[in-house]
Amino acid sequence: MGDLLFTHLSPRKKQLSITSSVEMWNVFEESDFCLCFIGHLHYPALYGAACEHYADSRSYPVDAGFFPLNPTDRYIVSLGAIGHPRGGGRYLRYGI
Repeated sequence: MGDLLFTHLSPRKKQLSITSSVEMWNVFEESDFCLCFIGHLHYPALYGAACEHYADSRSYPVDAGFFPLNPTDRYIVSLGAIGHPRGGGRYLRYGI
């Protein structure tokens, strides 16, 4: 949908689970979306393309609350799992 992308695992041809800042960087390098929502992960995550190091991405804390996004950056967002949170999660996760 324009500059928005919605995918379950990864928009890359080689679909790997997006669980590290290096894999996030790979997604940013191979795509041109502004905002990508991913599924598959059972925990919330927010990564931005703007970072200080080559072949890396910036991770943002997502414990709770409002997250203002910089309109000049690009982001990958995982809302986590609602039905079956893993890793000790006990809260419903959603986004508005």
